[in-house]
Amino acid sequence: VLSFDKPLAQYDLKNSYSGFFIPSAQLLSTYGGTTFYLGENTGIVNRFVDSTVTPGIKYYYAVCAYDHGDGTPDIFPEENSKSIFRTNTGQIVIDDNTGFITPGRRPAGYTNAYLNTLQKSQNFFGTGDATIEIIDDKEIRDGFEYQIVFQDTGLTDITANWSLIDLQTPDTVYVPLADDTYIVNPKDSIALPSGTDTIYVNGNPLAVSGAFYKATYDILVDKSTRFAGETPIRHGFRPQLYNDPIMIDTNETGFDTLHTIPEFEIVPFIALNPKFSGIATPNDYLIEFYNTIVDTSSADTVGSRPRDRIPAVPVNFKIKNLTKNKYIDFAYLISGTLSTTHSIWFKEVIADTIWRTWRVNFRYFTAAAPLETTGTFKLATLKPFNQNDSYVFTVGAAKLDNTLAKDQLNKIKVVPNPYIVTHAGEERLLSFQTSGRGEREVRFTYVPPGSKISIFTVRGELVKTLYNEDLFVGDVYWNLRSDENIDVAYGIYVYVVEAPNIGKKIGKLALIK
Repeated sequence: VLSFDKPLAQYDLKNSYSGFFIPSAQLLSTYGGTTFYLGENTGIVNRFVDSTVTPGIKYYYAVCAYDHGDGTPDIFPEENSKSIFRTNTGQIVIDDNTGFITPGRRPAGYTNAYLNTLQKSQNFFGTGDATIEIIDDKEIRDGFEYQIVFQDTGLTDITANWSLIDLQTPDTVYVPLADDTYIVNPKDSIALPSGTDTIYVNGNPLAVSGAFYKATYDILVDKSTRFAGETPIRHGFRPQLYNDPIMIDTNETGFDTLHTIPEFEIVPFIALNPKFSGIATPNDYLIEFYNTIVDTSSADTVGSRPRDRIPAVPVNFKIKNLTKNKYIDFAYLISGTLSTTHSIWFKEVIADTIWRTWRVNFRYFTAAAPLETTGTFKLATLKPFNQNDSYVFTVGAAKLDNTLAKDQLNKIKVVPNPYIVTHAGEERLLSFQTSGRGEREVRFTYVPPGSKISIFTVRGELVKTLYNEDLFVGDVYWNLRSDENIDVAYGIYVYVVEAPNIGKKIGKLALIK
C-alpha cells in the first residue's frame, strides 16, 4: 500500500472512522496501490497556525473536507478539489478551498487588539469563568460592547446554551416613502411616514405595520451549545466559556472547627430503584449542630422493602439552603454496628415537586457514636451558568503606540541587505519560461503606518518614494525600479524612513550583481 500527499495538519470527526482506509483488493488495484488516511479522531479544529514560515516568502494553502468512503461497496474516500494556478502575467488563480499569504512583520509601535473589560452581572450564579480570545486584530471593533447570556434547563439549572449579543452596532434603515436613510442605534426608534408597509434594514426588506421602527440588538451567536474550544468566531474574536458541572466544591466543603471530625462523603441521592433516586442541585448548604433537639427529620420511602421506609425522628441539627436562604426538610438514618454512619439526605421542593437532592454520610469508627453537637458543616457546590447570569465586555482595537514606535525605530531594516542577484522570496519563473527572471524586490520591515520611505543614490539623487498606510502590515516592498519605472543600477543606496510624530530612520542598502 502506497501513501502520499501528507497534509500539514489533519482534523477529523470523533467517530468510528480512523487510521488508513481499507479498500478491497480490486479497489486498491484501481487506485494504483494507494489508500487514504482518515485521521486520528482529533475532533474538528477551525484554526491552524503555521509556525514554520519565513517572513517575506509566499505560501500557498489548501483546506479540504473529505468523507470516509466505504470499503464494502468499494467507494473510495473523496476530498474537495484544490487548485492553484499562476497565469503568464503572474496573476494567481485559486478556488474556494485554496489561498495564499506572504507573512511579514507588524509595524514598529504596533499594539495588539485586546479584551478591555469583562464584567459579570449582579448576583452571578455560576462558578465558572470566561475569557475572550482575539482571533483577527483587523476585525476587532474598537470600544464595542457585547453581552453573553445563557439559558438553563430550569429543573437543576444546568446550562443549556449561550448567545452573543452585539449591544452597539446600529441599524441602517432605508425608508422608501421618505426616500431617506437613517442610522438607528439599538433600542432607539424612528417615525415612519403614514402608509409605510416595507422598509429596508441593513439592506434586507422588512414588512412593517406601525408608525415607528425600533432597532433591536443584533444576535451574533444564537443558542450555541459549544462553550469552549472551537466556539463561533464573530467580529474577530470568540468567547471561551469555562462552565462548571454540578459537583462538590471540595475547597469550600467541610466542618468549621479544627477538632477531631468524622469522615464524610457527599453524593447525589441514589436508590436501588432508580425511580427513588435524586438529582444534584447547584446550591450551597449549611448543617447546623446543637446540643439539644432542634428539628425533626421527614419520613421517607426509598424502595419497596420494609427497611426502605425511613421514619421521622427528632434530631439535634438543622439544614439551611444558603443559596435559596431557607431551611429545608431532610431524611435521617443511623446505621452500623462496630462503626456508626449518620446518613442525611435533603428533600427539597423544586418546580412544585419534592426531590431528593444531596446525601451526606458522616462516619465514626466507634459503635453508637453520636453526631456532632456543636459547630457547622458547609456543603458547597460548583455551579453552571444559569439564565440569570450574563457577561458584558468591551474590546479594544489594535493601535499604533507612538512612544513605543520611537523605541522600536531601530527595528526598521531592509531584507535582504545586501541584495545579491536574487533571494528566496522572489517569484519563480513560470513552468514554460526557460530564460529571464522574475520580479526583483526587497522589503522594508517594521515600517509604521503613515511613513514615507525615500531612496537616494549616494550622490543624493532621489530614486524612489514609497509609502505605508497599513496599520497591520509593517512590510513595504520595493521592486528595485525608480519612480520612472526604470531598473536601478547595482550599488549603494541610502534610504530615509520618515514617520510623523515618531521619528526618522536612515540606513544604507547594497545591491550586488
